Amino acid sequence: MQDVVAVFNSGANDYIRKPFSIDELIARINSWLREKYGAGKQDEPTEFKAGPYRFLPKEQLLITPDASITLTFKESVILNTLFAHHNQVVGRNYLMQKVWNSETIYNSRSLDVYINRLRKYFGNSQNKKLTLKGVGYRFITESD
Repeated sequence: MQDVVAVFNSGANDYIRKPFSIDELIARINSWLREKYGAGKQDEPTEFKAGPYRFLPKEQLLITPDASITLTFKESVILNTLFAHHNQVVGRNYLMQKVWNSETIYNSRSLDVYINRLRKYFGNSQNKKLTLKGVGYRFITESD
């Protein structure tokens, strides 16, 4: 029991004891894949709105008053995360983990590049991604 507690305390999400059945292993893997990649999730928004802007996450499309912009996968993940946590602080480390599954200095600089691209898409509108120095980002719209 001490080993099980130690594994969970060190950050594990699951634990399987030997001997185990292959059916149990497959069920646990499928459960993890559903959680990780959202297979079967029906409650995720298909569209986010912020003033005159619309974001369609599944299509990776940002519709602005002037154009429709097809986002890269990483831009889409970042924007989806910011919209999903609308008006809440989203930490840099959380975003890096979400996009790259790691928090290295290289990913940190890449995140800055992607955030700057997203800022350009929104231009000088009232929709803003505010940088909270050393903490992360918060997406705020004119209605907030």
